[in-house]
Amino acid sequence: MNKVIRIDCFQSSANYRIPAAIEIQESYVLPPYSTVIGMIHNVCGFDTYHPMNISIQGSSYSKIIDMYTRYIFGGIKYEAGRHNYKNDDGIGIIRGLGYTELMIENNLVIHIQVEDDKDYDFILNCLKKPKIYPSLGRYEDLLRIDKVSEIELQSSNESHMKYDMYVPMEAIKKCEDVPLGTVYNLCKNYDVEKAKKGFRRWNKVEVKLLSENVSLYCDDDIFFIDNSGEKEVPVFLV
Repeated sequence: MNKVIRIDCFQSSANYRIPAAIEIQESYVLPPYSTVIGMIHNVCGFDTYHPMNISIQGSSYSKIIDMYTRYIFGGIKYEAGRHNYKNDDGIGIIRGLGYTELMIENNLVIHIQVEDDKDYDFILNCLKKPKIYPSLGRYEDLLRIDKVSEIELQSSNESHMKYDMYVPMEAIKKCEDVPLGTVYNLCKNYDVEKAKKGFRRWNKVEVKLLSENVSLYCDDDIFFIDNSGEKEVPVFLV
């Protein structure tokens, strides 16, 4: 199925938090698959998982470190000289400073492929006329959707990055030359029923973050191309 939904969108600032980051809430350069899928499910009001494949690319102007007030629950009984507050159970709470890495002026191009035709039409309409204001990253990281399009992808044996982009390692391994980039194991989805029992095991995808202007070549037509916009962009659905 080469028919996909394309979203052109913008965020003035956002934190796409790296799970292992604790002292400073570091951010991925681009939102991971789970974050985008969560945004789509939230906009559509889905309470069960709807299978979909996602392609993510974009650019940012810069990154900054922002401060925020954080509250630490240590599980220790309240002590006047040690804690700032206490909860209803008498557990002490410490107030302090936290640091968040923010990606600034993010222009994103997201492609969505779904298995069910009913899902396709429903998601398309919800993205065109969302009932809630979408966010991507933290709850306060509002997402401005500039354009929603229906795209027919074309096959090609070449792929030229116009933005920074997540490319699955499976595709890169088939290329003639392996470009440099940062490798991530990104979360995509999890079993909702197991999560209800307090156990969330993520399905992860190994990808490489490639920079704009990188090109990939292969003997076979394994790549997808979107030539609907001002720039012809590759699409790597995961």
